[in-house]
Parts: sequence; C-alpha cells; structure tokens
Amino acid sequence: MRILIKNATVVLPDGVDRRSVVVDGAQIAEIDPAPQLRVDEVIDAAGLHLIPGVVDDQVHFREPGLTHKEDLATASRACAKGGVTTFLEMPNTLPAATTRARVAEKLELAAEKSLVNYGFYIGATCDNLAELKAADRTPGIKIFIGSSTGDLLVDDQAALERIFAETTLPIAAHCEDETTVRANATRLAAMAKRYATDVGFEVVNGALQIHGGYGYLRDHPIERVLRDVRVHQILEGTNEIMRVIVSRDLLGN
Repeated sequence: MRILIKNATVVLPDGVDRRSVVVDGAQIAEIDPAPQLRVDEVIDAAGLHLIPGVVDDQVHFREPGLTHKEDLATASRACAKGGVTTFLEMPNTLPAATTRARVAEKLELAAEKSLVNYGFYIGATCDNLAELKAADRTPGIKIFIGSSTGDLLVDDQAALERIFAETTLPIAAHCEDETTVRANATRLAAMAKRYATDVGFEVVNGALQIHGGYGYLRDHPIERVLRDVRVHQILEGTNEIMRVIVSRDLLGN
C-alpha cells in the first residue's frame, strides 16, 4: 500500500523543512514525489512533524516483576505515541535478565505485547561469564560497574577483565566507581534530601499563599501537600540533621 503524507514538517539529516513523503509498505519510497504519482491514501499532515522512527537504546521497563508500575504493552504504547519505533531494554527487572533463558522469556512477552520493535540486554554478574559468551538474541551486555539492583553489580576487577576480554557482544556500562559512590553516598544523599524538602516546602507554601483560603477547599487541597512535605522534613530525618551531616563532611575535608 502506497501512502502519501503531504505538507508535513519533515525532520531530515540536514535540517527541518516542509515536505511530502511517500511510504510504500514498510519503507520510505520517496521525498517530494511528482504530483502525478498515484497513491492509495493521502494524509494531510499540515501543522504536524514527521520524523524517522527513534531508536531508544536504553529504557527501563518493568516486566517481569514490577507490572503494577507498567508492562510491555503500556510501555511500548508510550514509545509508539512518542515516535520511538525500537527500544532496547535494560536487564534489571525481577528477576534480572542475566541468563539466555530469562532474555528469551522477555522476548516471548514482547512478541505478545509490544507495539514496536524491541531488544533486551543481558546483564553481567561476577559469575555468569559462560552465559554472556553464549548469548546471541540480545543487542549486547549491560554491566553495572557502580551500584545496581540484585546481583548485577560487577565491581571486581578480575571479573570485569574477563568479561571484556572473552565476550564478543557490544558492551554498555554504568562506569561509576563503587568505592567513590559509597564514600560520598551519605553526604550527597543528605544534600539532595535537604534541598528537595526545603525547596518543596517553599514551593507548596508559596502556592498556598497565592491561593489564600482556596487552599483549604476540597478541590484545591494544597494544605495537605504542605502538611505532607513538613512531615517528610520531620520524620524522614530532619533537615537540621541533614545540615549537620553535610557540614561535618565539609569541615572534615
């Protein structure tokens, strides 16, 4: 079936321009075709953008194990809505995709549910080298050199060298140094928590002042958000303690 998409704002390698595009089956057949070209369907895309299908090579979806958040059907629907026609998903699901069998299970789920093209990385661990060497139905190996979930952390130098030396698939890695991450975790977490709670409180309090009495109406429950932020400041380790942690670290250095 030949489709003419006319008057679209087309994103091209050398810029953005108003063009018409012909799609023949699953392929782009022509850009700015001759006016007399015969087609089966015409779509007027005036005011709309037409872009090549996006390949998102790092997504974190939640199937299997966390489908109360999303599954492959809802995740791939979001991809299609946003122009992503291919996704490559990370292995840190529950259970983690660290074997060929678990990657195959994901592929079977995607074949049933996904609206777009898909691929699933196999995750490296300190002791699954044989699986990594034999893996084939995957775009590559994912290594979490810094903190991750389950047994996906690979911060042993000998294990890392074996993976890089003995496997042939492309490797994607989180390259954080775990020792540095752990050394800074308390201070940086304290800084982030203090900032988030303080700024959050200021934003919500300002919104409440703008709304005035309306902040106490059922349809505008801003006072509830203010209360929740304040409770977070108090119960989750007060911001004063966060300041002490940060200050102590700064003085120590």
